[in-house]
Amino acid sequence: MDGWAVVSGLAVSPGDGLEVDVDSGTALLGLDGDGKANVVDVSADSIELDDANDEPRKDVIYTDPSGELSIESGEPRSALPEGNARFSTFRPEPASMHDVDGAVLAEVWVDADATDLTTSDIRDRRRSATTVHEQLVADSVDARSINAHEEVISDKGDFESLSTEELVAKNAALSKDNVVAATLHRGDNVTIETDFETIFDYSDPVDVLGGVIHGPVPDEVRVTWDDDSTTRILDELQRGKIRNGDSDDEEFTVIPIVPLKDVKKLEFTDASNKKQDHGWHVRTI
Repeated sequence: MDGWAVVSGLAVSPGDGLEVDVDSGTALLGLDGDGKANVVDVSADSIELDDANDEPRKDVIYTDPSGELSIESGEPRSALPEGNARFSTFRPEPASMHDVDGAVLAEVWVDADATDLTTSDIRDRRRSATTVHEQLVADSVDARSINAHEEVISDKGDFESLSTEELVAKNAALSKDNVVAATLHRGDNVTIETDFETIFDYSDPVDVLGGVIHGPVPDEVRVTWDDDSTTRILDELQRGKIRNGDSDDEEFTVIPIVPLKDVKKLEFTDASNKKQDHGWHVRTI
């Protein structure tokens, strides 16, 4: 079973200057030569970020397959929405981890010309691991991983799969026999007034077939399961620009909603902290 996740520890906190301190811990770092989970003990250490730039950036702290702490530096860009900072921005984007093997630990906001870091500059990105059938595996698509393409499994009813294909197979799927039973939840030009905007809220759980959320800066998705526990999902965001003449500052974001089983409530946040219009298109059955 493939996967990159944190078994225990490895919390990231501010250090001296542009250093971050990482606690000791254990990580699930892909597979070993025998195809078994590669579980590695990682020592506590400090790691120094590159000097700040003229514009802010978002760096990613991770541990590589050998257990060494590493940094992937983001591209410095002016912050959007304008006037926002840290993780209420969709630009600059965090460093991409698609082609990097490792367990992501944290995202770090390096402000323009910064010389030190605070707790507010660090966003926890650890994805937890659990034991399933005596094998350690990544806990869920949760969430908070930047490597959203990995194959994962959970011991909850949320993602009961070894792969994306099994996930879809074990959830409900549209067929000629049930297509008319699917419910479309649709929102257009909805101004977000609260911390979390509700897509649906049922007393009895349903299965989510999939969908999208779109708008200027949609952010975390919150799922309430049939046992009333919640999970916050921050998936890989897909961004683009709406051009208006010579201006290309109008950006929009799309969050894909993966199949989910036994869900009572689905919500999402607006990262801009402003009243902005969003929309969604989600099917349940």
